[in-house]
Amino acid sequence: MPAHRSVPRLLLATLGVPAVAIAGGWLTRQALAPRLPDPIAVHWGVDGPDRSAGLTGFTTAALLISAGVALLGTALAVAAHYRGGGLGRAAIAFHAGAACFPAAILLATLLGNLDLTHWEQAPAPVAVVAVLLGVSGAGAAAGFLVAGSARRGSRAEAGMPAAGAEDVNWSGGATNTLLVWTMLPVPVVLITLALVGGTGVPAPLYVIVAAVGVLAALGLGKLRAQVDRTGVSVELGLLRFPRGHFALAEIAEAEVRTLTFWGAGGVGYRVNPVSGDVAYKLRGGRALTLVLRTGRNVFITVDAADEAASAVNALLGRTSQTDAE
Repeated sequence: MPAHRSVPRLLLATLGVPAVAIAGGWLTRQALAPRLPDPIAVHWGVDGPDRSAGLTGFTTAALLISAGVALLGTALAVAAHYRGGGLGRAAIAFHAGAACFPAAILLATLLGNLDLTHWEQAPAPVAVVAVLLGVSGAGAAAGFLVAGSARRGSRAEAGMPAAGAEDVNWSGGATNTLLVWTMLPVPVVLITLALVGGTGVPAPLYVIVAAVGVLAALGLGKLRAQVDRTGVSVELGLLRFPRGHFALAEIAEAEVRTLTFWGAGGVGYRVNPVSGDVAYKLRGGRALTLVLRTGRNVFITVDAADEAASAVNALLGRTSQTDAE
């Protein structure tokens, strides 16, 4: 059964923890304002600080970004909760840490400018980076602890139709943990580079690449599939979207086929505009293949694809056919 957390815990982890960081950033700015230059150094290149910004403007921008990321993370977590299953503790911790990150940038930048008469005097940002990573890491740890362990929910809580054990012939899925943990650090790394790297890369490019990393992690982390008397249901990603359902009346037979990593158009949700084939794919390898009565194929990369195909064919009154490999 899917795992759930109470909504108050979810809100406290994804919204409450960042709120503490935002409040801390604002109070620190107010307390240190008499000891700070205005403008302050906000970017360091190879030869030292090379960019400045007004104290009030930088503070406002950093805290608004933190609030925006917190609200987005909360919306995603709550949506996942009501779609069924919810997010794991690691994903919630990432959301909390990411929301704290802009506030951490503010805190680190303020400390890097402390007791200077001019922003160009700001020293090398070693301590700045330490504060930056420490605060955002503390936010992630707090989110992890506040989220707590999930309880096991019912099928109805997961948004799935109520059914007895005899109604479900097979359920399973696949994960791509390596991809998730490769993509999730991308926004943090890019923001750090933007702060201290002096690469000259336009800021919008950092935002675009970071957004791609987050979307890839959310969309390609997990796949769920279920075979029951109504047909085959499949959901892709941590937010369980996109999703599809193929009624038994639509299916001619089920097979197992081997796909390459780039087969059927790559990973993710893929539709072939020529053949009409559809793929829900996280990796290469053996995939449950539904041959529809229209001649189209639906590829679903699940572990134990043979068992899934056998379950479908048992419902269809057919013998499972698998590839030779």
